[in-house]
Amino acid sequence: MKPRQLVNELRRIQRPLQFVFLARRNERLHKEILRLTEGMAHTRVLPWVDNLHEWMAAADILVSRAGGSTTTEAVNSQLPMMVFDAPPGDERRLCAMIEKSWQTGHWARRAEDITPLLNRLLDHPEELDRLRANALSCARPHAAHDAAQAILKLCS
Repeated sequence: MKPRQLVNELRRIQRPLQFVFLARRNERLHKEILRLTEGMAHTRVLPWVDNLHEWMAAADILVSRAGGSTTTEAVNSQLPMMVFDAPPGDERRLCAMIEKSWQTGHWARRAEDITPLLNRLLDHPEELDRLRANALSCARPHAAHDAAQAILKLCS
């Protein structure tokens, strides 16, 4: 999905919301999103951030492609997700897991699905709570530490 499609869909939402776009280390994307969101109320466009976990803790919903690191961070932050734009392969399997297996979010298969899905989630806070609770049951925030401990135990 092109940034223009996503921004156009988000502009269709008729309620007060704050949007934060993270452009990673992609300067061209950063400039493009700044241009596309010009005049859009309550919108911030940021480059790379070192405190993604803090942004996720402040968010109500993550709208993103389903990358492995982003998904892991969102689950560990108990952040409901709306994933989109999944090419065939691993990302589609991850989207299906988010929606069906883990039930920690929804998969917008088409750009025009984003606005209705977001509106539904915002209209039903109990569904957001359910998605958060499911994320908590899937979360493994100490996985790296636990793995290191297991390796050390095997070595001793």
